[in-house]
Amino acid sequence: MRSCTLASYVLCLMTTTTFAQAPSTSPNIRIAVVAFNAAVLQTSEAQHELAAMQTKFGPRQAHLESLNTQISSLKKELSDDTKTLSEPEKTAKIKSLDAQERQLQREVEDFKNDTDTASQQMFQNVAQKLFSFLNQYAEQYGYTIILDRGPNEAPAIWYTAKGIDITADLVGAYNSKASSAPSAALPSAPAPHN
Repeated sequence: MRSCTLASYVLCLMTTTTFAQAPSTSPNIRIAVVAFNAAVLQTSEAQHELAAMQTKFGPRQAHLESLNTQISSLKKELSDDTKTLSEPEKTAKIKSLDAQERQLQREVEDFKNDTDTASQQMFQNVAQKLFSFLNQYAEQYGYTIILDRGPNEAPAIWYTAKGIDITADLVGAYNSKASSAPSAALPSAPAPHN
């Protein structure tokens, strides 16, 4: 065997390795793409969870909006009354404004952390279930490979032929399974995607 440099490694492998001939009949290869993250968020389960989160966090969001309105009002008051206020009144209003702004900033950070954590947990929970379902779906419909298309803003796959994206089919099948009895089989096969 001759020695190979890193630059010629592939060429060396090609000249020193005996390749087996491919079988004369190739298997039916079925490839599909799915926008997995979008599919997770499109499921009925995720939509239900997002609505529940909105209900849970809605009062806190309303409180933050109210606090922000109070701060804006206090700022306007302070700028309008700057000539008529005594120095101690002005100092008191500025202190009150600073305290309210700090409180709003803390509460906004807490709100963001809480909603981000809840969103991530919800997404991971639904994504795990959908991934498991995707494996069953791919096996039942005979897909050889299912690739993640990625988000529209930065796709991992730039082009696919019409009919190869199974995102809508997957979401529909998952929603159908989720709304039926736990032991229900997968719905009938969609039109083939080759």
